[in-house]
Amino acid sequence: MERKKFMINPVRKHIRLSFITFLLLFFAVSFLIPQEYSYAHKVQMFAHVEGSKVFVEGYFADGKKAKNSEVTVFDNKSGERLLGGKTDDMGKFSFNIPKKTDLRISLNASLGHKTEQVLPGSELPDAGGSNMPLRGTKEDENPPISPFFKGGLKSPPLEKGGKGGFSFSQIEQVELQVMIEKGIEKGISPLLRGFSECKERVYYSEIIGGIGYIFGIMGIALYFKARKNQ
Repeated sequence: MERKKFMINPVRKHIRLSFITFLLLFFAVSFLIPQEYSYAHKVQMFAHVEGSKVFVEGYFADGKKAKNSEVTVFDNKSGERLLGGKTDDMGKFSFNIPKKTDLRISLNASLGHKTEQVLPGSELPDAGGSNMPLRGTKEDENPPISPFFKGGLKSPPLEKGGKGGFSFSQIEQVELQVMIEKGIEKGISPLLRGFSECKERVYYSEIIGGIGYIFGIMGIALYFKARKNQ
């Protein structure tokens, strides 16, 4: 009788511990699943300046594009509404810089999901911006030619003690600076956008999987511990 009682107690203890483990796992999953659903629908925004325009891209944490989302631009200092519009089917929206000030860009997606980003006025060109053509425009195919290059490329006359050819002092410095800045903007914008999207794609399903793995190990450990006490 004593031996039978001794054998039953460890079994009951093991069942009780397993039940507690199951309850903890159940509540953890019940808490995180709504969070995962909410996070998957969390809207993000990437806004950058290119020339005299601001380009906005809206997307959700699961990678879907925030299409047909309302975009509103405010003067961040005065709170004045400057302009508004909607993203296209790719979640993109662009606008000319209305004025050189801190711009607060608000993106409102479906179901009230909203995000904001502020572009400092110090990083913006003057309203109207640079006259350099934007990427993908007709002007970009036939960019304006500097007076320096009109009439064909001709080597300037030799200077005393010097060599023929172009020198940086002969190139219009302002145009050269704009060309360099334009090239840098085109190069880093896709990198920044990609980094922003990857940074936000942290799924709660991975966290749930990790918690489930931990509880599974705990359950196995408790099982063998109960067997050892028999």
